[in-house]
Amino acid sequence: MTIMGEHMRAGDLEMWVERQGTGPDVLLIAGLGDPAEAWQFQLNGLADRYRLTAYDNRGTGRTPLPAEPFSVVTMADDAAALLRALDVRTAHVAGFSGGSAIAQELALRHPGLVRSLILTSTWARPDAFFRAAVNFLRWLPEAAPTERAALEAFYLWLYTPRAHEDGTVEKIIEEVLAFPHQPSTEAIQRTLDAFAVHDTAARLSQIAVPTLVLAGGLDLITPPRYGRVVADAIPGARFEVLAEEAHQPFQEVPELFNAKVDAFWREVEARGGLPGPPGPGGNAMKPGFECVRTRWKPGFMASGTADPDVRYVSCAGGDRPSSLSAAPTALTSCSGSAARPESTASTDRSPARSSSVFSLVIHSPRPASTACAACAAAVAMSPAVSATWPRAARAPRAWPSVIRASARHRRDALTRSLSGYSGRGRRPRSTRFRASSAATM
Repeated sequence: MTIMGEHMRAGDLEMWVERQGTGPDVLLIAGLGDPAEAWQFQLNGLADRYRLTAYDNRGTGRTPLPAEPFSVVTMADDAAALLRALDVRTAHVAGFSGGSAIAQELALRHPGLVRSLILTSTWARPDAFFRAAVNFLRWLPEAAPTERAALEAFYLWLYTPRAHEDGTVEKIIEEVLAFPHQPSTEAIQRTLDAFAVHDTAARLSQIAVPTLVLAGGLDLITPPRYGRVVADAIPGARFEVLAEEAHQPFQEVPELFNAKVDAFWREVEARGGLPGPPGPGGNAMKPGFECVRTRWKPGFMASGTADPDVRYVSCAGGDRPSSLSAAPTALTSCSGSAARPESTASTDRSPARSSSVFSLVIHSPRPASTACAACAAAVAMSPAVSATWPRAARAPRAWPSVIRASARHRRDALTRSLSGYSGRGRRPRSTRFRASSAATM
């Protein structure tokens, strides 16, 4: 399938853009030095279901490299400007490697444009190993005797031994050498400088869209431990390791990659933007009005692996009971391998738990004050409640209300935490409630 592209004015750049297909919008963001053609398998393989947009980042391919300094934030703003220029109101966003860093910042800085995130071969903050790898890649183009030698050394980091053995890497090298729009050494180095200081670790919890994090088990430059940090930090993110893949599974096993992202996007579309159930890793999220993931010790959003201290509770059907007194009966049995129904946040009154701190997330397409009372009942035993609405929240899409509660306090604070906010106007970023007991919703 031949895919045609064009230059388009986006902000202060003339960006090269390639579009294909019809359906829900998808924005594909490539990594270091990769043009839009890096996504060829996705542009060809998913166009019957989605309208896909791929583009050349600044300094890559046919998009010029401006003289002024730039960062990952700048590149995220480029992506936002492109979506607006294309009149795309919201899109599923997928990024790999450096493109995943750009996607993170896009979701943080322009949340209204992002319907979901797929982050492949990603990281949240550079460590010593990552910085050493970036330093190597920075001087490689200047030190290598030939362009082919530079690519051969670079691709040792990116592809599996299988791809080197079966000729896939050699084919990719031939295609790259024949491509007439190679990035300059300056563009590669300046982009690496931007990636080297990318740091969203303290802000990822503000991302409020369904997120899938994919890591290759054989990835040398962004090993799975990096992706797990990202998934653990984003509320509701799923984390999956492709055990036999490396840095660029979307090229090595495009059928597998396409099937995974298609299934994820279909689920997001079916749920109207609500996060879906958890995968084998990451944080638990379930559809509708549900209380998800309580943790019986200080801290919030730990790993999704089986942990005897982690409990899951959910609210039956997302129905909104008429009063708080009816709410506890709306709680269903727990799910999850480590869950026990008698130990949920809503029912456990044991002395051993009485001073424990737990956290939970309520996902609702309405403000927390008008959300399902059964969800709220999960904190009824705590109750000096502090509720925080993330800045990234936006109607009419779903947003999480993060409620942290301590069982050391009186249970009557729950009432005002739910009824004290009318659900209209701006939500407070952080509000503490203390109230009297027994309310009717």
